[in-house]
Order: sequence, then C-alpha cells, then structure tokens
Amino acid sequence: FDLFKANYWEPSLAVLGQEGLPGLATASPVLQPKLKTMIAVRLPPTVEHEAPTAALKAVLEKDPPCGAKVSVDVRMAVSGWHGPELTPCLEKAVKSASCSVFGKDPGFMGCGGTIPLMKMLGDMFPDACLIVCGVMGPGANEHGPNESLDIGYVKKVTACLSMIMSNLEPDTGAWPDDVPRPLLKRKKANFCFNNPKIIIGNCLCCV
Repeated sequence: FDLFKANYWEPSLAVLGQEGLPGLATASPVLQPKLKTMIAVRLPPTVEHEAPTAALKAVLEKDPPCGAKVSVDVRMAVSGWHGPELTPCLEKAVKSASCSVFGKDPGFMGCGGTIPLMKMLGDMFPDACLIVCGVMGPGANEHGPNESLDIGYVKKVTACLSMIMSNLEPDTGAWPDDVPRPLLKRKKANFCFNNPKIIIGNCLCCV
C-alpha cells in the first residue's frame, strides 16, 4: 500500500541534470565557482502549483551556506489533475470494450507526474470524463533511448478505444436542453465473421 500511495498521491523530487561539475577523469575535491542543477518536483494530483512553487523558491534562496548565491528559475509550473469518476455510460462502454478485446475487466491507475494538457482540458470541460491511456510495459523504455512499442498490443488498444467510442451512449440529462440534437441515421451494422457479436472495425482481425 505504501508504494501505491507514494506513486499516486505523494510528492517527489528528481534531479534531471547538472552543469558545472567536472567529469570523473578530472574531478577533484575543490569548490566549483558555479553550478547549475535542474530538478523536477512532482505535486499531488489535487494541489495547485502556485503556493508550492513560491515556497520552494523561498526555501532554496534563503540563507545559502558559505556566502554562496542561489537563484531559482522556474521553467514550468503546472497544477495536478485528478480525473472525476466515470459516468455510468462510459464505465459500461469501457468495460464492454475491454472484455471484448482483452478478455477481462479494465484496470485503472494513477501517476503523480501530471500531463499539462489534461489539467487544461479538465478546466475547459469540467463535466466531461477523460480517458488517458497509452501503450507501455517492460522493454518499452518510454521517453528514453530505444523507445519501442509492441505492435500487437497497439492494435488491441486501438480496437478497444474504437469500440468505446462506437458503443458510448450519452448520459441521461447530459445533452443541454437548448442545444438541438443532430439527426443522425445509423447505418445497419455489418458484423465480423470471426466475432459475430462485434461490429466490423471494432475487432482485431478487421483493424
């Protein structure tokens, strides 16, 4: 549980890079005239960034030791994003698609490192449910050298997302009364021969 809580909800700090330190071949126990360090601080999902950013800057610049001068340049500050509960219609569509493509119920997870776009979309559409997904796993090396994807798994995720969008129905009361509904005539469904219960385009053999 401690690992679960730390990954979902607790802050963390990572050193991304340093400039001014000598390499191992020329390193020696002497003071360096100047050093730059880039760090990334991860905030809990429900925390706004303004107060923590100001507090961190104040702590780092206050009373540095040995007469050193410290200045903090904030390159980017983004508030966390905490996704709302899935609506009943979306939850039903996600479960149905997951069971059809993967043969099991969907799993859900969270991660402290926020994606700025999700916070922006959440603020623009506060009543909407957003599905954030990706293809990762052992050997994928995401955001690193030799990043790669498992093509078979990508096809499954694509089919699953297509099925979610195809089967999703609007929630009761979700459509505004003052906005006319589009008059769409649904075409007769054509079903896959290998999976008679699945519409063509939503199955793996037709992707």
